[in-house]
Order: sequence, then structure tokens, then C-alpha cells
Amino acid sequence: MDVCYTDLQLENHIPETLPAYGLRLRVYYHGNKPQCNRCYGVGHKKFECKANQVTWSEYIEELKSTGVFTDEMFGNWIGGPSLYKRYSPKKGPK
Repeated sequence: MDVCYTDLQLENHIPETLPAYGLRLRVYYHGNKPQCNRCYGVGHKKFECKANQVTWSEYIEELKSTGVFTDEMFGNWIGGPSLYKRYSPKKGPK
């Protein structure tokens, strides 16, 4: 796992989980709000979630609909789930 650090001043909240260039990235910073891995809502974690399950593809579509993220940022995710394979570092591609 690679870890990158930088100093910056945020004007808006950055989600904890982002698709970028075909990867699922986790973003950590001081003051970051927790994000649920079940519904991708902000302010709670999966074990506290009462909402319906949201798929990764649905979450990406929601991010795209905000207009904040460009298609280029999504890389291999932009074409939808048929264009990517799940990958587990321990098990390899599925």
C-alpha cells in the first residue's frame, strides 16, 4: 500500500472514499468526516448504518452527478462495472 502526504487548505469536504484512475482510494485528513461503506453516507460508519445498501457503481454515479468531479478523474470506472474487475491483493483478480 502506498501512502502519499501533502499539506493543503480545504474549502470543501472531500469524501473518504473516492474512485480515481480505476482505483478505490481512501482519503484521510484532520477533520475528515466518517463515511459509511454500506450507503456511502457521511457522518456514520457501516456498523451504525440503517440505510439501504448502495453499490460502488451507484456511488460513482452519484459522485458524477454532482459535477464536481470530471470524467477523467474516474479513469476505468467511468464506463461502469462491466469495464473493471475486482482485485484483492491477497487473491489477485476475480
